Amino acid sequence: MFVFLKKLVYSIVFNFVLIFLTLFFLLLLLLIVFLPSKTRNRIFNIIAKIWSWTLLKVSGTKLVVIGKENLPDGPPFIIAFNHLSNFDIYAMAQAIDPVFRAVMKKEIMYIPLFGVVLLLYDSFPIDRKNIHNAKKTLKNVARYFNRHPYIMAITGTRIRNRDFFKVKLKKGPVVTAIQHKIPILPVTLIGPDHVQPKGAVLINPGKTIEVIIHPPVKTDNYTLEDRDRVLMNLREIIGKPLIEKGEAEYVE
Repeated sequence: MFVFLKKLVYSIVFNFVLIFLTLFFLLLLLLIVFLPSKTRNRIFNIIAKIWSWTLLKVSGTKLVVIGKENLPDGPPFIIAFNHLSNFDIYAMAQAIDPVFRAVMKKEIMYIPLFGVVLLLYDSFPIDRKNIHNAKKTLKNVARYFNRHPYIMAITGTRIRNRDFFKVKLKKGPVVTAIQHKIPILPVTLIGPDHVQPKGAVLINPGKTIEVIIHPPVKTDNYTLEDRDRVLMNLREIIGKPLIEKGEAEYVE
């Protein structure tokens, strides 16, 4: 009973702070949208750091970042990661510099204010069911590669780590990186689904999220014919810590 009550209290406080803080910052970002691009993006980055730090703190989540020395000096680069939970974003926003933008599923655009603000600040919705529209979106994203790094999940939406080697990985991040000759930064996440599993209402305080940043994978010498080889390389890189930590079992 004590454990349940602890989860309930933390969850109530967390969701109150999440709603209040997100709404406040979204309105602030809307108010400054007419500032020069560099200025408003600098403010966006500061806000993203404050927002994510606060949410991790009020959820009772500890963050451990490994491999920060592997971060490129700046964009362009694409961050490929294993998507587990909403807590992925809070953890990576703290761990990765500069603050990234997202190639996000189009459904996020339907969230009042949230989707619109992300779009205004250089994130892009993608229709994963329409290949033609998806390609068009990625072509538009390419114009912003020199401004921000972009996150692109190589797994489906919130795939459990234990299923990492069982699912078909997404080729979008690899294809995009090869086409534009920019590096891919592999990131392994361990723990976001322990804080809040897929479909769960309550959060589990006192958990730890590990963000493991691997050395960038250069794509200069690859062609689209090499995309499967590059994807399998990313699978091995991102998946190795999952095996070592007992989060997943290797599957050929």
